[in-house]
Amino acid sequence: MTLLVLNSCCPEKCAEWHSFFVDAMASYIVETLEPKNRIDQTKLNWMTEVFMTDGLANSPIDGEVLLNVMDLLVHPGKRSQPRTRNRQLSNQDRPFPQVPPHNLMH
Repeated sequence: MTLLVLNSCCPEKCAEWHSFFVDAMASYIVETLEPKNRIDQTKLNWMTEVFMTDGLANSPIDGEVLLNVMDLLVHPGKRSQPRTRNRQLSNQDRPFPQVPPHNLMH
């Protein structure tokens, strides 16, 4: 898992990393890692090994991953919707300039 390595190896992260990591990891755990859309004992053991020590989350970001996993399982309608902490992107936040539709055909 590249995201886990990046999260643990990089001491300074950009402001967007926290939300991206939490959302991506929770989605991976629930929607991609088998068995999909549920937690079996094997998946629970893996999550405990990766994100917890002595019954506690290793860090605030690890705790938030675990909470998001539970949230996705309890509220399946939230799946496949971006979970960006209720933050709307402004034009300044967008990675590419916005091009008016009429300019695309020239």
